[in-house]
Amino acid sequence: MDLLRSETSLGWAGTRRRPTLNRYGSPSGTLPRSRPLGGAVAASRAVSCRPGVTALQAPGPSTGGAPEPDMSFASPARLALEAVMVTAVFGALIFGAQVWLWPLPGAPHTLLAALVYDSTSFWALPLVPAALGLVGFLVRGPEARSLGADDIILTRVCFRIVTRGINVDALRRTVLNVHSEMEALSLFPFFVQVVSEIPLSVPGVPGVEIVVVPTGYRTAKGSRYKARALQYVLETSPLAPDTWIVHLDEESHIGGSTIRGIRDAVQEEEASGRYRIGQGCILYHRDVRRHPFLTLADSLRTADDLGRFRLQFNLGLALLGLHGSFIVVRNSVEARTGFDVGPEGSVTEDTYWALLQMAAGARFRWVRGYVVEQSTQSVGDFIKQRRRWFVGVAKVVRYADIGWAWKAPMAVMLAIWSAIWVFPLVTVGVFACGISAPAWVRVLGDSSLAIYLMQYLVGCRLNMRHHRARPACRAFAYAAQILLVPVFALMESLGALYGLLSPDLSFHVVKK
Repeated sequence: MDLLRSETSLGWAGTRRRPTLNRYGSPSGTLPRSRPLGGAVAASRAVSCRPGVTALQAPGPSTGGAPEPDMSFASPARLALEAVMVTAVFGALIFGAQVWLWPLPGAPHTLLAALVYDSTSFWALPLVPAALGLVGFLVRGPEARSLGADDIILTRVCFRIVTRGINVDALRRTVLNVHSEMEALSLFPFFVQVVSEIPLSVPGVPGVEIVVVPTGYRTAKGSRYKARALQYVLETSPLAPDTWIVHLDEESHIGGSTIRGIRDAVQEEEASGRYRIGQGCILYHRDVRRHPFLTLADSLRTADDLGRFRLQFNLGLALLGLHGSFIVVRNSVEARTGFDVGPEGSVTEDTYWALLQMAAGARFRWVRGYVVEQSTQSVGDFIKQRRRWFVGVAKVVRYADIGWAWKAPMAVMLAIWSAIWVFPLVTVGVFACGISAPAWVRVLGDSSLAIYLMQYLVGCRLNMRHHRARPACRAFAYAAQILLVPVFALMESLGALYGLLSPDLSFHVVKK
């Protein structure tokens, strides 16, 4: 079917002659010799569209992709060494501080003190996810062999962005970012597909396909929110089975590392025939100047990507979940299970979908590169976001129609997560009662705290370096990061407590 197309939307820049397919992967002959891209070339022709699709015609000059910061310091070997050294330093400092604050034996002498003393065992629980995170830093998996810096592949890639259609400015910036970065580094043919719940117009955007989900559309299982939109486009979009899809949020920005990482992963999966689902690292410094506090609060998420998540992906699994953004998946694999996850799975549809894919035989992989996103813009949204994740994961563990062998690791993590609101209360009780904790609790608790401090600091360093912050600003950020960890831990615990007290199916969309 005819859709808006231009040299820009086909994703090639330069002057080489290359065989191609049409945008959906069906044969269409060869491209004529192309010419350098610019505003005139980016101007697209408005043509007829299939039902549910709007073609945008938006001429305008490309901004071009800015060079991405050098992140070679974040190689797996260097991160492993850094993780060990920083964890050891924090461990020594924490142990010394505890000897001064809570000298042993510190045995309880009242009923309340005895209760607090026994409750300190909760401090040992975070060691499970913390240890997995540390192991993730230390273990280097079978990552893809990187092709040459400018080597191209002919496999078509669709950048798919799902939006409610409200934050048009953020969506426009993301689509322009994809086009400008792909013009600067054209390593594969691509096009951008926006899936919106409402009709929208995005001025100043090059050729892009917009799929509007009809108001009356219902999935067979009654899926809601983003899952409903993803299922609709899966049912209606005529993508070829061998097209690869890169899922992005409406505020996700890519760079040269993203493009090369996608290229390497797609090339390896097509050559091996394994067709694993990929995911890479997400940074959160997009709005650091306006919201430095909340950017620092999300440093742990970046470190978690390079720790626990990279560990599970290198094992071919997604037992701990999956992010909804920076998913790299072959269309034939995505269609195998679909996104009709029902209302219970629609709160965190990405995690539900990952478990369904594993049960269906799919395996996962790590993708090199970084996608940059925004943190929340208020403490209230931060807590509501964590509450949504908590409720969503709980629904997945309870309702996902797969064997418990696949859900057990996530259930364990959920149980630990549900108890984190107790940690601040126990800490206050220890100080108030003037007691200590059992020796084994102190060892395990100190170890987990040292690892979490390391993760916050490493995540902060990655975000600040990629943001190109000045050395003085980075030093200030590192100090603030460590000092604010207790505040961030309290915010995380409030999100879990909110989820325990209000476990409904609402889908709160944070402002970005």
